[in-house]
Order: sequence, then structure tokens, then C-alpha cells
Amino acid sequence: MTAKEIFRAAYEAQKEIKSLQRRRDHYMEIALSAAGMSETHIRNTEVRSRTESAAIGLAMVAAKLEEPMQRYLEAVKQAEEIIQRLDKPRYREVLERHYLEGLSWPEVSQRMGYKDPKSVFRVHGWALMDAEKIVACR
Repeated sequence: MTAKEIFRAAYEAQKEIKSLQRRRDHYMEIALSAAGMSETHIRNTEVRSRTESAAIGLAMVAAKLEEPMQRYLEAVKQAEEIIQRLDKPRYREVLERHYLEGLSWPEVSQRMGYKDPKSVFRVHGWALMDAEKIVACR
């Protein structure tokens, strides 16, 4: 696996987790408000209405987070190991901000103080080249 693939896996898993969390939160809010109860009440009741059953099903969406969370944690661990071995702080920063923090390229550019967004792409390219050397030596 290349350095970019490792970083990309962390980035994509993070996006998937955020998407699932947003969906879960949205559906739980709807189900719980429709049922007029708390999640704790739903989990402790033997007899359930359709609305309560739906809320339980929606709560189970949280279980779908487990697999992407494990992928994310493994990808982040690999990415962090590579990033920490980079010599130049700006290389570490550009990779951390985009792949681990999930910032867009314009956000990375702004936070790193680059006036020209193309500059961040150059730094990213150099950082990836150094990261590839680290991966090749593993």
C-alpha cells in the first residue's frame, strides 16, 4: 500500500463515520421525539409500540459505526506513524490537516498561511514523496 492510499483510507473512513453519525443522530431525534421518550426508556421496556420498535432499530444504526470506526482507527494509526517520521514540520502539518483532520484544501491553505492555494498542493506533493520513501523502508 502506498502512503497516499494509507492517508486516503483514513480520510475516507472518517467521512463515512461522520455520515453515519449524522444519519443516526437525525433518525434518533425523529424517532425519540415521535415516541415522546428517552433512549434509556426505550431500551428498558418489554412491551413496545411501532414507534418504539422503530426507535430501537434506529439505535442499532449505531452498531454500523463499529466496522468503519475500526478501519478508521487502523488507518489513522498507520498514517500517524508515517507522518511522525517526516522531517519537515510543514509536511507533517499538511498531511495531518487534510487527511486526519479532514480539512478541505482551501482550509488547509488558509490555516497554513498560504496566500496561493497552489502552494499547498506543492507542499502536499513533496510531503507524499517523502512519505513514500518512509513506506518503502518499512
